[in-house]
Amino acid sequence: MVVFGDHTRTFNIAKNDFCIADNVKVLKPIKNFSIRILLFINTMWGKKIIDKGYARHWSLAKTAKIQLPLKPTAKTQTLEDIDFNFMENFIAELEQCRLAELEQCRLAELEAYLKAAGLENTTLSSEEENALNVFNDKNSGGGVIPHAA
Repeated sequence: MVVFGDHTRTFNIAKNDFCIADNVKVLKPIKNFSIRILLFINTMWGKKIIDKGYARHWSLAKTAKIQLPLKPTAKTQTLEDIDFNFMENFIAELEQCRLAELEQCRLAELEAYLKAAGLENTTLSSEEENALNVFNDKNSGGGVIPHAA
């Protein structure tokens, strides 16, 4: 289901049961579209609805016309001619770009934290490596926990 906020011009995709309030329209797609395709359509549709402040927008939304991508072989503009694969792949690519961007931000934050904490040098010195080897040699093999025996 797609939920349209009449005052806010926002589209949300509901995957689970939900409750609604006034001034919300619940739209059932004519076909079982993937989330990515719904995101593509909702974004295109949302751009066609001008902002009238807190006024209701459904009258604009229901008459808004959007142009969806067509298959290269399309000769008409029917449901069968719409390039759903393009929409799916386009949104998937955007998701991957966003995930890569978030990963870069996360790494930059981690590096900044390590630097601020004085932990940016993660290479072990020979003295530190030696201490780990001594510890591992003395503590290998596990053992029995006294209370578990």
